[in-house]
Amino acid sequence: MDAAKRSLRHSMTTDYLIVGAGAVGLAFADTLLSEKSDVELTIIDRRAQASGDLDL
Repeated sequence: MDAAKRSLRHSMTTDYLIVGAGAVGLAFADTLLSEKSDVELTIIDRRAQASGDLDL
């Protein structure tokens, strides 16, 4: 098994998994953290930088 496939087998624990670092994903994360500061969230996106499909 190559390294890329092995890395997919790692596990992690999070309270919320947000898929997409665009405006909606980041707004949801902001709302969660504003209401519950003790939550652990993870944001994943296909791009290296947050902003969704916006070209900033």
